[in-house]
Amino acid sequence: MAEPPGPRGTQLFAALNDWRKNGLVALEHLAQQYGDIVCAKFPGRRFYMLNHPDYIRHVLIDNRDNYLRSEGSRRERRFFGNSMQVNNGDEARRLRRIIGPMFQQSLMARDYCRVVVDLTRSVVDGWTTFPSATLMDELMQVALSASVQIHFGTRPGAETDELATLFREADEFRTHAALPEWVPTTVNRKYLRAIERLNRDVFARIKARRASGPVGADLLSAFVSLPDEGLTDVEIRDSLVSTTAAGADGIGIALNQTIRQIALNPAIDDALHAEAAEVLDGRPVRYDDLVNLPYAEQVVKEALRLVPPSGAMVRIAAGADEIGGWRIPRGSRMLISSWVMHRDARWFGDPYSFKPERWTAEFERSLPTCAYLPFGRGPRTCIGAPMATLMLRLMLVTIAQRHRPRATDPERAIKIRPFNRADDYLPVVLEAR
Repeated sequence: MAEPPGPRGTQLFAALNDWRKNGLVALEHLAQQYGDIVCAKFPGRRFYMLNHPDYIRHVLIDNRDNYLRSEGSRRERRFFGNSMQVNNGDEARRLRRIIGPMFQQSLMARDYCRVVVDLTRSVVDGWTTFPSATLMDELMQVALSASVQIHFGTRPGAETDELATLFREADEFRTHAALPEWVPTTVNRKYLRAIERLNRDVFARIKARRASGPVGADLLSAFVSLPDEGLTDVEIRDSLVSTTAAGADGIGIALNQTIRQIALNPAIDDALHAEAAEVLDGRPVRYDDLVNLPYAEQVVKEALRLVPPSGAMVRIAAGADEIGGWRIPRGSRMLISSWVMHRDARWFGDPYSFKPERWTAEFERSLPTCAYLPFGRGPRTCIGAPMATLMLRLMLVTIAQRHRPRATDPERAIKIRPFNRADDYLPVVLEAR
């Protein structure tokens, strides 16, 4: 029951500096140095980093009620509201019970595939050779626009672009603010104004949709159609804003890094394009086609392994516990990194190589439950995971039909900072086939 190993004294300062410079890669260094559980102590707070699937399963599944999500800072809650991302207990379960069925892939397939494919085609059809300096931003914008249309039922073009801009501005000021919200810095003032504009728009849409009734297959229509036990306007706002932003961010990051990996592996690009050409013969991809595009699914799974959309999560111990023979005090922060787990050679052979072919049914059955967790695991798995994987496959196939990614600087590594935003442009151009 002694304390687990971890950085102490000057080692702790070195680990913090490593985190500042290298982001998620610093967590790999800790796992390699200290093993399956790492303890780092700060004044009044302890962090335990878990690097074994059994330990992670204990926190996310077996004893999940003892490990809570962080409620976030005041700045975070101003954006996400009282949504599932910052909620625990009965309230979180109530929201998931009401909202969860709307995110089932079988339902989304009928209504949302056309939105994603049409939007992606409309964007990429305007590309001839797309420059690397703006490619990352463009792919992030495609993901955001698709998420906005699916959630709010906005018309393609100006209406979608205007609402996407409100989301992008609020999220940018939220993530770039360095001081507490009450400090009247320029960034904080801009953030409060951006949130006010976003809220005004979203609440106006909720009011109008309640008056008109459902107008399409979007999530806003589904929310206002809920029976008497449904959601208040504030709860609808919080759910729509949080899932729109989280979905767009995760999908955009994953799409960027998938394109980068394909550009670094031309044989994978050839195989992906050949499969799409054989199955689709140039026409737009439909949901029913996905079962005949298994290689595209393998590529997405491998991309989510190598660069998961969120490289780490934190849970807070509500009560004392024991993990792997180690005592976990109440209030401890439990750090779980999909970035680290997905690079563990015990579960993934040759873990730093991009190998879509590893994803066979037999391989997936061999994995421990929590060795692969790009969207988390257990009852609190990201509610948007089915939507994210569906959109990624549709976008990837649509781009592969029309463009070939080419690495402009194959030797240059991208620095990944928490959590998985690249510090600089994507060293890839897209060339028309």
